[in-house]
Amino acid sequence: MEHISHIWPTIRSLADDLGTPYTTVHSWSVRGRIPPDRDLDLIEAAKRHGATLTLEQLARARRAQTQEGAAWWSRPRPLTLLLLFPKDPSHGINMGTVQ
Repeated sequence: MEHISHIWPTIRSLADDLGTPYTTVHSWSVRGRIPPDRDLDLIEAAKRHGATLTLEQLARARRAQTQEGAAWWSRPRPLTLLLLFPKDPSHGINMGTVQ
């Protein structure tokens, strides 16, 4: 959503302009993407702000986000195992991680 932050600096401002609940737009922000079916709404709302936003800009931003996500998943990372132990007062441990 960074590609539109120059038009809507806050989640609240975008939610208000789209007539969408704050919680919905916040969820988009957490996921880092706006559903494609809202593209035309975004373009119209940007026009009301005197800003230019095109389908091509939105598509390029979406592609960049997809590529960033793919790059993140392809990076080597250490394996983390989560071990669950039964609660046992004799050792006081109920969960641990091993890397």
